[in-house]
Amino acid sequence: MEKKEQILAAAEALFRERGYRRTSLRAIARAAGASPSAVAYYFGSKAQLYGTIFPEEAGPDDVKERIRRAGLRLFAEEGYERVSIRDLAEAAQVNSAAISYHFGGKAALYRDILYRGTERITEFAETVARERPSPEGILHLYGVFLCRFGEERPAVLRLLFREFLAGTEVFHDFVRERLAILMDIMHRAVAEGVASGRFRPDLRAEEACLAWAGMVLFFFQSSGIHGDVSPGRPLRAEEFLEEAWRIFERGVLREPAERSGKDNA
Repeated sequence: MEKKEQILAAAEALFRERGYRRTSLRAIARAAGASPSAVAYYFGSKAQLYGTIFPEEAGPDDVKERIRRAGLRLFAEEGYERVSIRDLAEAAQVNSAAISYHFGGKAALYRDILYRGTERITEFAETVARERPSPEGILHLYGVFLCRFGEERPAVLRLLFREFLAGTEVFHDFVRERLAILMDIMHRAVAEGVASGRFRPDLRAEEACLAWAGMVLFFFQSSGIHGDVSPGRPLRAEEFLEEAWRIFERGVLREPAERSGKDNA
């Protein structure tokens, strides 16, 4: 393996294990068997090295985008309260005034990151409105949406996990304004399924929706131990979703005999 590839491999392993903030160029150099100057020679800075390894979190190299990328990375790793304006400025390689100039402060930056990171919620709502799937089709589509979200925007998902555990005031506003859209769609789907006789008559929307979301999201939350729980083969999101849906569906739908009995009544 060439030196550049060794540095990339070592950096990716350390970033995934420790996160961006806790990984230094010196630690990367040591793990790669290289000098810090060699890391700087090939990649320039830690931020540039991170962007090379995780291009999905990279974008146009202007000031606003650098601040957004740094904010997403730090907020996901450390939480909103533990990240300071100085931390953000250092990670984005800008001065502190630039954050206030472009976003109006830390809270406004956090809100911007949340809204940009969860635009897919609107896409999900538009798909349901356009295609008008069955109640169980909506639930399955929701699982697909969560799965794609976890694969394509892992840093945003880590940020949301932190908020699910201890929500900030900024996030409470976000829940009321955006996540309420998801809950409304899901609750109406369950109510329709119960009313039509497709779902169990005693099924409760709140518990059912949380259970299904929890099954899918835990796959990504537990990604760090997938190799331990399944050493024989890699766990793939698509295969997990298929099996999880079969399990969930059996607990939601009425038995065929019960449905036909109601239809004949």
